[in-house]
Amino acid sequence: MPNERPKFFVDKVMEQKEDDPHPYDALIHVEKDTERMGFVQDNFVCEVVNEKGQESSIRFPTAITYYKSNGSEQWAKKLYGYKEAVQTALESEDMNYYVVYDPSSELSFLAMPFDNNTKIARSRDNLKLFLKNGKPEDTESLMRLMSEFKDVNFGLFGSRFVKDFNYSNKPDIDLIIYGPDDLQKVVDSLENDDSLRNKIGLSFKDSSRFDQYVAYYMEKFNLTESEAKIMFSRRRRYMLNPGIKLSINCALPDNNLNKKIPITIGSKKIHDISIEGTALDTSLSSNMPRVFSIESEGGKIDVVTGIWSLKDFIRTGDKVKVTGALRESNGITFISLEKPSDIIKPITHD
Repeated sequence: MPNERPKFFVDKVMEQKEDDPHPYDALIHVEKDTERMGFVQDNFVCEVVNEKGQESSIRFPTAITYYKSNGSEQWAKKLYGYKEAVQTALESEDMNYYVVYDPSSELSFLAMPFDNNTKIARSRDNLKLFLKNGKPEDTESLMRLMSEFKDVNFGLFGSRFVKDFNYSNKPDIDLIIYGPDDLQKVVDSLENDDSLRNKIGLSFKDSSRFDQYVAYYMEKFNLTESEAKIMFSRRRRYMLNPGIKLSINCALPDNNLNKKIPITIGSKKIHDISIEGTALDTSLSSNMPRVFSIESEGGKIDVVTGIWSLKDFIRTGDKVKVTGALRESNGITFISLEKPSDIIKPITHD
């Protein structure tokens, strides 16, 4: 818990309803500060009370924030997890997010109001606007890609739908596919069909720079050479003509998931844990929150995290090491990755 007591405390945690925004599917925009935005992170909502016990608005934790400050015309970008930057937010005079403390899970996190002063921009709508208003050289290859998968639901998030956001000198597109099955279908097609890639104008990242990328990943993410090679080969990153960086990500599908995702907020911490095991199911590992099913010592347990990293790009069947907090919610135990030192990573041998 931060040194300074947060203003709000979790009173009730609820599953999201059908009409609630899905992770990656909403951009929260507070009107009182028109130049500040944040993405929904987790698949739950919570009602909060203040120190006097008075109820306040339903709130969503946020993971990614775009903002302008000090009269700058450039957008800046920050990423937040459950604990990251909480103390910074408390100490910042211009930070208009709410730090919320959950006494059950003993976690503090950033939240934004979800009330009449809040607008929600859907990723599907943002994709339509981008295709309608974007430059032809930025949209033609993307439209060809989407036309090959007419039964797949796509969306757009990231810097491309933040107005006047100059994130990089080179264009990049963060594409969403709703549902892990459709995501896998698209990825398999793109990676196994040369003629389809040529038709779309899509290619893999420059393989001639393999050694350079491996060395870069080893240094940046503190990986072994074997781990870095695995990470390089598994990134769902491509190039669209003419030189557009494309990432493909997964969001929760519209239909009900056949698997219940553990909710960290409101859970009880049992103890810290470190185990080795085998990844049984990674179909939800591109969602937010990300979920891996692991077999260890003859039992099955879910691993939940709200952070994406090259260190934890896991495939089904991988031998993995997991370090995190063992938690319990509604009689179900799971492992939550919530500290900087918490990890799930493949076990490799050089």
